[in-house]
This record gives sequence, structure tokens and C-alpha cells, in this order.
Amino acid sequence: MKEYYYKNKRKILSILFILTLITPIIAVTTLVKYADVNDKIGKGILEHYDSYSLILLFFLPLSLICFILGFINKKERFALKNIIIGLIVSMLLIWFSLIPALFFNNDSYDYKNIFNYEKILDIDLPQDGYITKYNYKDNLFYKNDIKSNITVYYKNVDTSRLENSIINNSKWMLSSNINYEDLKVLYNSFYYKNDNLYILVYNETLNEYNKQPTEKGNYNFLIVTYRFKNKLLHIFEYNYKFE
Repeated sequence: MKEYYYKNKRKILSILFILTLITPIIAVTTLVKYADVNDKIGKGILEHYDSYSLILLFFLPLSLICFILGFINKKERFALKNIIIGLIVSMLLIWFSLIPALFFNNDSYDYKNIFNYEKILDIDLPQDGYITKYNYKDNLFYKNDIKSNITVYYKNVDTSRLENSIINNSKWMLSSNINYEDLKVLYNSFYYKNDNLYILVYNETLNEYNKQPTEKGNYNFLIVTYRFKNKLLHIFEYNYKFE
């Protein structure tokens, strides 16, 4: 009887170990699929992440059970792997589900606010669109240089006039033509050379476009991008320290 119980206990812990091991893959896949199904405006998984990240917590009970049963049976050598994988997966699920709350706030934002930037952007903005704004927070780990991020989605909007005004405006640069050595303010931003991406860099402090500061100091920049393929307009408010 004791041997039967031992074998079944080991079998249960082995099954829990395997299920917990693949839980992160299942959790992320579920998050992506759920975001895709609910994507009505072309936001994409990164912009959906803050809304749906708590889905990851639905998978937390399995990893906790794996850890708890492993800890209860810690005297058995085969239970050690359950303790380790249960603890690691539980911490990962909690961490990645709470990232939005730890690092930024998602503010409700009226689309009409985008027209406050129309003069700076010097483009023909559509009358309709969907907009979100994130205010990034400093935390114990680092000071955030990006203060806010406005994202405008034009998936179901006619953007022909907007795109023509960008292409024909010298203030907007095709990212594949940018010499990043001359515009190092972009180094800390996640941009790359792409024929689908246009960028505008505005120095609010000096009222200059697409220029690298030449004197030491702190500067407030607006880094604006438009992706033709996804019809996405991003406006980053960015503090840049030039030394």
C-alpha cells in the first residue's frame, strides 16, 4: 500500500512538473490569441498587453499547486524539481502580469487631443481615430526617460491625405534614409531602418526639427513615428540629456 502511494505521488508530481513547465508557453499563446480576437482597431499585442496582461494570472494556480505539493513532499528527491519550476513560473506569471501597473498608467484620452499636436506635426490629421496615452513612471530600478507615449490607431480610417502630407513634408524623414550618427537622440529609442516607417524629431526646448543638440543640457523632445503598414501614429515625450 505504501509503495502504491509512493508511485502515484511521484506520478502526480511528474505530471504537475510537465504542465507547469509548459504553462508560460500556453499562457502567452492564450494572451496573444485573446488580444487578436478582440483587436477591432489594429492595436496589436504590445498595445493590448496592458489591457489583457492579467490573463496570465489565470495560470498561476497550477504553478502554485506544483510548488506547494513539491514543498510538502520536500523530503523526496523527485519533489525538488517541482519546488524549483513551481516557484520560477509563479514569479514570472506574477511579474509579467503586473508590469503595466508597475511601469506606466493608461489614461483615458479623447481623440480630439491629437489636434493639439497638429501644428508641430505639420500634417493633415484625420477627423476620426482611436487614441491611447501612457504616462510612464519612474521606479526603484531606473529613471524613465520616456515620460509619455500617445498611440493613434487608424485601421478603419481613410489615411490617404495624412500619408500624402507626411511623404511630401521635409520635416518627416524616412527611417531608412536617416543617418543615426547625426541624430543620436534616437539611440535610446527603439527605431530601425525601414521603408515603412517615417520619423519626425522635434526639440521642444529649442523649437527645432531633426537636429542633434550641440550644447550640454537637458532637452525635451517629441519623437513621432508613423507606420504606413499598420496605420499607427506614435508620439513619445522624451527627456534627453546631452553631455
